[in-house]
Amino acid sequence: MTKAEKENIKKNVSTINKIGSNKFGNSVKKRMENNIKGAVMGGGIGIVLGIATRKNLVISGLIGLIIGRLILVKS
Repeated sequence: MTKAEKENIKKNVSTINKIGSNKFGNSVKKRMENNIKGAVMGGGIGIVLGIATRKNLVISGLIGLIIGRLILVKS
């Protein structure tokens, strides 16, 4: 068994344990909250930058949404 397979099995066992102890729902809820917070903060920053640069607010807001979500998901 390779190291990657062992890591995959550990991850799967951890997920099964979370489901069994009813912590999986809380984990999913926290991830969704982080996604929404990141999108809202990024969208706000995108709109502010759009106003400052006098570009299209919709486009800058959408770009901000995407970037904000990605930043909070990675951290």
